[in-house]
Amino acid sequence: SPPATTKDNSIQSTMKEYFNYAMPWLSTITSITNKEISTPQQWMDATNQFAAEQISLWNNLTVADIRNKTIWSTAGGYTSNTNVVPGGSILQYGMSSLPNKAKNPTVVYNSWLSSSSNSSTAPLFTFDHRWLSSFYKMFSIQAIITGHKPHGDMPLPIRIHTSDSPSPKSSILQPSYSSFDCGCEKDATVRSDSSTPHWIISCDTSYSGDTIWMNSKRKNLGRGNSKSGRGDCAVSEMIIDQCAHCKRLLRIQSHGVLSDGSAYQSPNLADCKESAFIGQPLNLEKFELCSLVEQNNDSTEEEERKEDLEKKSWWVKSKLDHDHYLVCATRDFHVWNAIARLKKV
Repeated sequence: SPPATTKDNSIQSTMKEYFNYAMPWLSTITSITNKEISTPQQWMDATNQFAAEQISLWNNLTVADIRNKTIWSTAGGYTSNTNVVPGGSILQYGMSSLPNKAKNPTVVYNSWLSSSSNSSTAPLFTFDHRWLSSFYKMFSIQAIITGHKPHGDMPLPIRIHTSDSPSPKSSILQPSYSSFDCGCEKDATVRSDSSTPHWIISCDTSYSGDTIWMNSKRKNLGRGNSKSGRGDCAVSEMIIDQCAHCKRLLRIQSHGVLSDGSAYQSPNLADCKESAFIGQPLNLEKFELCSLVEQNNDSTEEEERKEDLEKKSWWVKSKLDHDHYLVCATRDFHVWNAIARLKKV
């Protein structure tokens, strides 16, 4: 498991332990074993070095190595054992668990949210949210964009609430400037503006063809001929615009086609006002779920389906139009989509 925070909950005092936890392969490469890893850039450099060394070992394999050494798959784990065919540690890095069944701390096979259950409880984070908020602030991180794990037919945004999180009333966009210039060169106060929301965005849309729509007007078009399970129509692209001067993110936006064949374009997640409500559990005090049989609101069938909808833990993915939002729920390998509507005040 990840290292526990210290008594004073200081992010600085636990930084080294967290980075070491995120490098389970560290003991297998002597070139960086004793190196102090204390920043995200150092961690990324070390991880890339590990990958390069493993691939180099594999490329230099000889027939004698394969004949005379133990095949890695029969041994497993992160190993520098010279009696095992080299290059296996990078294969281990792509797996969810270690040979002893413990969780493998890898960025290749990871999930930011635990699976939702059939309860009204919102899906739990698989990370210490308070610690991560401090981590974002310490290293001036605005967004972490990842792959695994699949969460349906469009990227899954997770809003990170930091101590200086902005109000939805504010907006970082400066309409008088181009999309690649936030105005910091003309106005120094813009550069220090901390109003940009912070995000994790998981962009794995594998198995989109299995997404279940909880709405009578939408239907998944299926897997089709796609080997990834995405189907023949589901596709998404994540677009990032960055200020050429201060490097602040000005646009974080996805667009594409959902599993029912409908086109979508998300709001700009870098804008506080546009991204309000997105990337967090659905608040049923502010939203109502558009149920399966909308034209038959008084039927028993409608009430049963409405109850089933509200039992799931819904997560707000994107705004679709003025008052409708795409929400999703997950359990194990199952993903449900639904439409939520802002309640009229």
